[in-house]
Amino acid sequence: MSSEILRLDCDNLVIGAGLAGLVAALRLTGTTIVASAGMGATAISGGVLSSPCRDPDVDQWFLSTMKASDCRYTEGRCLTDLMAAKAGMIQESMDFGEEQPVPVSLDGTTPAQGMALDIPRFRGRSCTEIARILDTDDTAVDLLSAALKNVEASAILLPPVLGITRASEVRSSVENNSGTRVFEYVTAPSIHGMRLLGALRKLAGSRKAITVLDMSRVDRIKGAIRGRMGTKGKREFTVSASKLILATGGPLTGLKVDGDRVIEPLTGHVVGDVSSDFDFRFLADHPIMYRGIGQKPGVSATCKDVRAAGAVSVGYGLYEALRTGYYAGAL
Repeated sequence: MSSEILRLDCDNLVIGAGLAGLVAALRLTGTTIVASAGMGATAISGGVLSSPCRDPDVDQWFLSTMKASDCRYTEGRCLTDLMAAKAGMIQESMDFGEEQPVPVSLDGTTPAQGMALDIPRFRGRSCTEIARILDTDDTAVDLLSAALKNVEASAILLPPVLGITRASEVRSSVENNSGTRVFEYVTAPSIHGMRLLGALRKLAGSRKAITVLDMSRVDRIKGAIRGRMGTKGKREFTVSASKLILATGGPLTGLKVDGDRVIEPLTGHVVGDVSSDFDFRFLADHPIMYRGIGQKPGVSATCKDVRAAGAVSVGYGLYEALRTGYYAGAL
C-alpha cells in the first residue's frame, strides 16, 4: 500500500457525521469535507427531537429540510414502548394524531391492550433485522400487509420495523394493502436513529459541495490537521480548511480518560475529573453526560474559525445536537 499522504483542501472541515455534524455540513457554504469515524449516538437514538427550550428557526429549517428526504418529520405526538406519550418533532410514522392505534407485536408476545402476530418470516428476528428485510424484500412487505389485514382495527401501532432506507415507501404499501393506518412506537436504541442518520447522509451526498470521508479519524488539529483513513487506518491524510467544526461526540464516543481527568482529545480541554465525577450513578443521568467544551472553544489551530457542535460542545441530547449543529453551520 502506498504511504503517500493524501492532501485535501476545502473551505470547511466537519469532524463527526452524526446529527450535529451533518446538520452543520448541510448549512455551511463553500466546499465541505465531513470526516466520519463511524456511527455515534444519533444512530442508536429514538429519533425524537424535543426540548423545553425550542428554537423556532431551528425547527422550521429542520422540518423543511427533512421534507426532501426519505425520513420526513412533523410536529406531533408519539408513544413509547411503555405506551407513554411524547411530543416534539417526530418521524411521520410515529405521529398517531387523534387515532387510538392498537398495539400489535410481531414476535408472538401479546402487548398490553393489544394483540400478537406470529409471522414465520419474522419469527425470532429483532426489529432491526425485520426492518432490513422490509427494506429489500417486497414479498416480506406483502406478508406483513396480509397479516395486518386480519387485525380488526382502524389504526395499528407496530414496533419500529418499517424499514430504514425506504420507510415511507414500505409504510405506504402496508397501509394501502392492509386497509388500515400503521404507526410505530418509539424506543431506543432503535431503527429511528439509523433512519434519521441515513436520510441526513443521503442529503449530504446529494450536495456537490459536500464530501463525506468514511472510516476517517482525525488525530490532530493543532498545527496541521492530520488523520488516518481506511479500515486499518493506514492511509494518512491532511486537511487545509478555513473553518473547523468539531462534532466528535460526548463521553461514550468522543471523550477519553487521561490520568484523573476526562478530556476532549483533539483540543485538550478538560471536561471532568474522574475522582469527583465518576461514582455509582446510572450513566445516562450522570452530570458528565451534560458537559462539553462550549460552542466556540479557544483552540490553537490552523483554521481561522473553530466551532463545536453536539455532545462535545454541550453534552448529550438529540435536540441540542440539532440546535448546535444548526448554529455551527451559520454564515
